[in-house]
Amino acid sequence: MKNRMKSGWKYGLKYGLKSGLKRQMRGGMEIGVKEAAGVLLSALLLTATGIWACLQTGLYFGGSIYLPAAVWLLGAGGLMLWRFSWRVKAAYLRGGWGAAWREDVGLRVNNEERESKKGGRGREKGWEKGWERHRSARPGFPLLAAGPAVLAGLYVLRLADHPLSMQATAEAALRWGWLAVMAAALAWTAARPGGRLLLRAGWSLIGTLLAYTALAAVYGLVPLPHAVLRTADSGTAAFGARLGGLLQYPNTFGAVMAAFLVLQLLRLAGLPPAAPLRWRLVCSAQALPCGLCLLLSESRGAWLAAAAAWTAAVLTARGAARGRLIACTGWIMAGAVLLFRRLAQAELAPPPLQGLAELAAAGLAVLLGPPLWRRAGAAVRSAPALQALAARLAGPLAPRNALDSSGPGPFSKPFHSRDSREFSSSRHSREYRDSLEPSSPSKPRPLLGLSLRRLNKLRPLPASLRAVLLAAILVAAAGFIPLGSSHHEAALRTNVSTASARLLMYRDSLSLFREAPWFGQGGDVWRNAYRSVQSSPYVGSVMHSSLLEQLMNLGFSGTAVWLAWLTAMGIRLARGRSPWLCSYLVLVLHAFIDFDSSFGLYGLLLVWAGAQGRGRKQSSVQTGGSFPARLTTASLITSKLTTSRLILWRLFNWRLIPARLRQRRLIPAELINKGLINKGLMNKGLINERLKLKLPKHLQIRRLSALRPLINLLAAALLLPAGLSSLRMLQADQLYRQAVSRSLAAPQALPELRRALQLNPLQPSVRMALAARLPQQEAVLLLRSGLRFSPRSPELYSRLAESAASGGDLRAAAWWAEALRLDRFNTVKQTEALRSLAALAELKLSQGKEAEAKLAAVTGLSIYARYEALSRALEDPSALRGRNDRRFYLTQEAGEEAEALNRWFKD
Repeated sequence: MKNRMKSGWKYGLKYGLKSGLKRQMRGGMEIGVKEAAGVLLSALLLTATGIWACLQTGLYFGGSIYLPAAVWLLGAGGLMLWRFSWRVKAAYLRGGWGAAWREDVGLRVNNEERESKKGGRGREKGWEKGWERHRSARPGFPLLAAGPAVLAGLYVLRLADHPLSMQATAEAALRWGWLAVMAAALAWTAARPGGRLLLRAGWSLIGTLLAYTALAAVYGLVPLPHAVLRTADSGTAAFGARLGGLLQYPNTFGAVMAAFLVLQLLRLAGLPPAAPLRWRLVCSAQALPCGLCLLLSESRGAWLAAAAAWTAAVLTARGAARGRLIACTGWIMAGAVLLFRRLAQAELAPPPLQGLAELAAAGLAVLLGPPLWRRAGAAVRSAPALQALAARLAGPLAPRNALDSSGPGPFSKPFHSRDSREFSSSRHSREYRDSLEPSSPSKPRPLLGLSLRRLNKLRPLPASLRAVLLAAILVAAAGFIPLGSSHHEAALRTNVSTASARLLMYRDSLSLFREAPWFGQGGDVWRNAYRSVQSSPYVGSVMHSSLLEQLMNLGFSGTAVWLAWLTAMGIRLARGRSPWLCSYLVLVLHAFIDFDSSFGLYGLLLVWAGAQGRGRKQSSVQTGGSFPARLTTASLITSKLTTSRLILWRLFNWRLIPARLRQRRLIPAELINKGLINKGLMNKGLINERLKLKLPKHLQIRRLSALRPLINLLAAALLLPAGLSSLRMLQADQLYRQAVSRSLAAPQALPELRRALQLNPLQPSVRMALAARLPQQEAVLLLRSGLRFSPRSPELYSRLAESAASGGDLRAAAWWAEALRLDRFNTVKQTEALRSLAALAELKLSQGKEAEAKLAAVTGLSIYARYEALSRALEDPSALRGRNDRRFYLTQEAGEEAEALNRWFKD
């Protein structure tokens, strides 16, 4: 009995799971167990990668990209290698390449067996299903991955042309290559049945993690020391604190929260009136924390981007969805504004119990407010006396058919809907309204002297305008509720100090861009070279504009690819009228004014939205149309192809057509009759006449299908070395961190640093840490060899000058001059250079080398002269342009060293 129950349980689990997976349909096509398992595994891996990226500061730092890049690149390379071996084996078993790919893409060569078992019609239906599944999976697949793949290739090519930093360029290539693989995985998962639902759940899980952990850090539930940025500068934070969450950067965190918020508002507004209450609670439970985090970030750029995307959503909404969207936004943001003012008053450090009670009260009001409003509307509709009282209290704002609407409130059907107009013009509507007006002389006088009959003659307000007024009233009411006597209650960041600093950075970045306008100078150009071109001593190691960063890194060529990729994805989302377009707009717009592209998580969310929001074409299985039983190379010329694309097709597929067809330029007539050939091309002389025959069977091979094994092999040859390189960089970074954590005298540090340098010779920090533990001559040779990989690194030049000066090497003077040219607003380095050159001159004098001592003294005096002139020029406030963030000034020690050098020079 037990064995029978066990076998029955296994049977039910197996076939129940199989039948449940088969119910995941798309276009009439069933999904198998293996494919469903692949989709589920891919979605889980993508979601896990997104969560891990959140926990690793959004993959901002260079070392954080090594592990995910190694895992995904090696996995993708292994998959491509396996597909190549499988295709080679299939070709060997089936007698050659032509026989293995005689059928079209994605179909196995067993038509003879199908025809013998199912008959001709079964073979045709199986072909249609297979082709439809492949065709529906392909749109958008190359688009998502092509942009990052091309950018990664440009960075790889830039490695061979001496970039400013080979380490940063290699990291940029790994970052974009990893994003290309992620985009391909997202597109593949979204194109399969059930994949969009799993990816949407993963997106919501990532947003929930970011929002709830940030609020938990504010209320003291989770120890996140860098989640809140605290500063006394009112230009940076109006209330003394800004929320950065797990990303630790408020501006990018605000943009990410805005993307999640807009999508949740669209989902909430798109719910039907009869939707279960739990659906509204789920959407509101994420929308309210995201809205609160957006306000607490105090990112004006994120606010503007969210407002622009929300406005686009309102303008493109149809019917009652527009009013519901506005009303939902007002309701959610009212609760967010109320909590924001309370937390801002406490400088993001509220009392734990009181703060959690306020959060729970506001959350319950937002979550349960709309359902209670709907129930109140139903109660009003069920009681005629309450309806009359509501009509009298409404005054002139009540619409004509207010009594006939499906219910008051923003979550009900709009008053100008079709059902309401039909009901208001019917005889039952007139009788119903007459029944609400008693004819007794004791009828009470209506509000403002307007009777109900005269009130019904007023022109009703549009539903969108009523929703706007309601949303504005809700937000204003939440904003004017008194919360205390603090002067920070209504304060906002109205100064333009950060904007002026960014304008200075934008102007200085143009000089770096002009050095290599077409192909750029590699990865992280601004971070490695901004100190050599900055016009004032501001602090800005990152460029607050992804557009300018791309221009400096890859020039016009890479920027054109980047913009074309973003534009193509946006156009595709707009054509499909996808709600993901608004989240995509928020991410793209904010990237133009900040360094969001430096976060790996940001790029992942960007391609996530692009993969989820692709427009799904209606298949022939759904429309009842038919496709030809055999798809030939000529069917590539669809009715939408132009003459130029036809010429390209003929260039690449000309040899697949027999000679007698090439000479006469004829196409099979069945393709023309079925609408697969543009008949207008015949008038242009490209097709002379119809030929009523079918191409031979051996010509039914698409060239891309025949080249797929080579494409798989090429992809594996590119992905596997990239993954191994990322793995080597990961090991080198781990060894470097272990060695740095040890003391200088630790014997284990030296071999660890040598091994780290052997694994990754491009990293300058490893080279400098190792040079500090080596003898002077060996350290100089090691640092000099590092200049090949980082030719404009001021840290490398200054460390090299220090090592050379300690050994009495006169080349230290030239290296100090170059280091200060690359970083002139560095007070510490200016003073250290004078001290080092003074010691070098004294050493040369003690050795009796007066000429060399004089040369060192002359170099030191010239450095001090430039230092003094630069300090005097910056004494004028107009010269500083309001920025001296690096605290640059002329030190007293530098003056003393200059006096000593001057005395030796005179002597």
